Amino acid sequence: EEAAREAGRTTTKSATDAADALGYMALAGWNTEDSLTGLMPILKLSEATQADLKTTSDLVTDSLTAMGIGVDELMESLTKTGGSAQMLGVSLDDAITATGILASSGIKAEEAGTSLNSILNRMGSNTTALKMFDKLGVSIFDDSGKFIGLKESLLAISDALDGASDEEKISAFLWIAETF
Repeated sequence: EEAAREAGRTTTKSATDAADALGYMALAGWNTEDSLTGLMPILKLSEATQADLKTTSDLVTDSLTAMGIGVDELMESLTKTGGSAQMLGVSLDDAITATGILASSGIKAEEAGTSLNSILNRMGSNTTALKMFDKLGVSIFDDSGKFIGLKESLLAISDALDGASDEEKISAFLWIAETF
């Protein structure tokens, strides 16, 4: 109760909202300590993304359980990714999923956020990457110039490279990532 009241005083969310968030965490199987630790980051994430609290809490609790990382690591990652993700209109769900993929590869917290930020920057504005997309016949922007989404972009790249040799795939990824 004290944590919910404090959150209501220090965020744009009400104490009732904070109590609801704690309830969502309990439903996800979080213990009291984890819930109290995760409350403020989840409320702040909900504020930052302007997503409703239930959706934010569900995404965070489900993702953290699946990824085996802590709420602070996820928040560190999303903080580093936020600008690029927002610029491209990457959904919170896609950003968390990408963070989970990086976490399962051992890239976590701030390092994951910095990596995802770089990936999004390169995909969206790097001329070398855009030339490779054009060569592959992949468009990551729709007819109105809007980003089609992270998941959709990665699927389009994967489809375009289907049937390519390992050497061709590596070369394409190097051009996209501009790592040489």
